[in-house]
Amino acid sequence: MDGIASSAPLIARPSFDRACSFVPSEYVQAWEWFLREEQRGGLWDKLPHRTNADSPQYPFRLTIDSELFPVSRDSGIFWPGRRRVKHPREKTFALSVHNSKRGAYPDVPPLYLEDGTWVLKYSSQSASVENWRDQDYNQKMINCMECGVPVGVFFATSAGYKVLGLAFVERYEPENSWFVLHGPVHKGGPDARFFPDMSYMKDAPIAAEFSGAPASDDEKVRYALRRERIGQQRFRTQLFEAYTGRCAVSGCNVDEALELRISRTTRVPSRRLSATVSCCAATCTRCSTLI
Repeated sequence: MDGIASSAPLIARPSFDRACSFVPSEYVQAWEWFLREEQRGGLWDKLPHRTNADSPQYPFRLTIDSELFPVSRDSGIFWPGRRRVKHPREKTFALSVHNSKRGAYPDVPPLYLEDGTWVLKYSSQSASVENWRDQDYNQKMINCMECGVPVGVFFATSAGYKVLGLAFVERYEPENSWFVLHGPVHKGGPDARFFPDMSYMKDAPIAAEFSGAPASDDEKVRYALRRERIGQQRFRTQLFEAYTGRCAVSGCNVDEALELRISRTTRVPSRRLSATVSCCAATCTRCSTLI
């Protein structure tokens, strides 16, 4: 897994507005540039940092305080250096990603969903790729995932680079060394379409997620088994909201102590979690042992 440790998936209820409090102001201005480019819909012959003055895209490059500000570089995962941006001491976040026209990584084309969002499987940085340098590329992506900070996404096509907009890094999939990017992220508060357990993929065919990328039968089996747990985080969130974040028995409202209590005499299929609401409750750990 190229040294990527098992990490928690995207936090619950991520949002553009919340993420602004974690990053330098230059990141917010860069995010606004990605939003504008998403709306403009133009194709870039080259990535912005490689765009020449004679290119029709040249005027659309990002400038901050009358100076050119980079939103990309040759390496697929990009963040501006400390000479340009004063990063938080605790974490440095990736600003943008792009796939390669040369096909060095098995990236999967965006999968467009019925709710108007898209999912992109983006390969983690690998030490096996030529000219690779260890600059904690993957850690920058994990930082985004753990804090709900979006990244800008360029996707290479035969005609040029398309700016897909902003996306949350929802999780890392060790089966195929992919980061799962889910967009487009827009300004505002939490969007119910973005959930860390990938509830939106519950009924999608597994083969669609491996389109264009190699995977062994064992990898697909492990992936399918993990997908059976999809939806549990959303169900948990909805149930806790129904009980206003309190234990149904004691009234305890300490998040760390709350858990789901599922009491039933017959097994309810996991794909019909809504059918279990009437016999589930949010309880604290102390009360759970008494029930």
